[in-house]
This record gives sequence, C-alpha cells and structure tokens, in this order.
Amino acid sequence: MKKLGFLFLLLSLACSKEKVEKSLGDQVGGNYDVPSIEVNGQSAAVPIVSGSTSIDFEMVISKVSDTQAKLSLTQITTENGTPKSSSASSDNIDLVKNDSGEIEFQFGGNKVGVFSSNTFKYFTQLSGNNVTFICTKK
Repeated sequence: MKKLGFLFLLLSLACSKEKVEKSLGDQVGGNYDVPSIEVNGQSAAVPIVSGSTSIDFEMVISKVSDTQAKLSLTQITTENGTPKSSSASSDNIDLVKNDSGEIEFQFGGNKVGVFSSNTFKYFTQLSGNNVTFICTKK
C-alpha cells in the first residue's frame, strides 16, 4: 500500500502544471495607445487639438532580450488634414522588476519608465518640462 501511495504522489507531482512567468521583455513588448500625457503635473487628453492642428502619439516597445527593450515614440501632427510623422527611439533600455512587482525601465541607471497592469508610463524632459506619456497596451 505504501508503494501505491508513493506512486500516486509521483504521478500527481509529474502532472501538475507550473505557471511559467513570461520574461520581462515579453511582458512589456507590444503596441501602445497614448490616451494622455502629463506636463509638469498637468494632465492633457491625447490627441491634442488646437484649431485645424492635432497632435497624436503612438508608442511601440520591442523586446531586445529578456531584460532589455527598445522604445519607439511616434508623434503624428495633422495640419489641415495632412498628417506628418516624426519618430524617436531609445535602444537597450534595461528592464528590472521592482519590489512592488512593477517593471522599471532604466537607461544609464536612471528610471525612465514603469510598466504595470498593461499601462506604461514614460518619463522624459522636453523643452525643460517634465513630461510623462501614459500608454495603454493594445
């Protein structure tokens, strides 16, 4: 009877499924909408519209490795119905899981973003202003 119990234990352990967590790069990789930005703490809905001009943004995060990503931010400016795009990218952003379970984006040891619950916040400075892009994974 002891052999049968031991055999049952081995079978149950062999058949149990372990939940394997995706790599950090796999978790953050994808296309993102940018529904809002914050400039010096003031929130603004995107697209930003003024007269016949609108400004919209798109973010793409590409996995470079399990612990590195590439960020690509595209600005689409539409004037009088004619869109123009300009893009900027940052390569080899380090991905680090912090104590609260968020994935931090670090460049040169500095925190430039954070990912949690399919939301990515990208921190940067533009023309002396602190800007945060609030991005949601599509």
